[in-house]
Amino acid sequence: MSGQQIVLEELERALETIRPRLRGHAGDMTAEIAAPGVVAVTFEGACETCPAMAVTYAGLVRTELLAVAGVQTVKASQVHASGRSLNRIAKALGGRVVDVESPAPEAQRS
Repeated sequence: MSGQQIVLEELERALETIRPRLRGHAGDMTAEIAAPGVVAVTFEGACETCPAMAVTYAGLVRTELLAVAGVQTVKASQVHASGRSLNRIAKALGGRVVDVESPAPEAQRS
């Protein structure tokens, strides 16, 4: 799967799933393709200062975006939690657990 181009239609569908949930709490996010296979997200609105940002990232955002064809890594510079912590959150929420050797907040497809 390495080197596969991100399927933009799938990325848009994933964002259509994620963004209404964030907006329901007065937040939002943007996503951009930062490099081949890499999506960088930025939380906005209430999400910028939300104490549950790591939960939202690991349980929802990272999981949905890594399911998109071609997405190998999801970056969120605003999330300040270790990879192991993010994996514990994801596991508890039924989200995607990733390689913990990758430094947080980078999530890689395993």
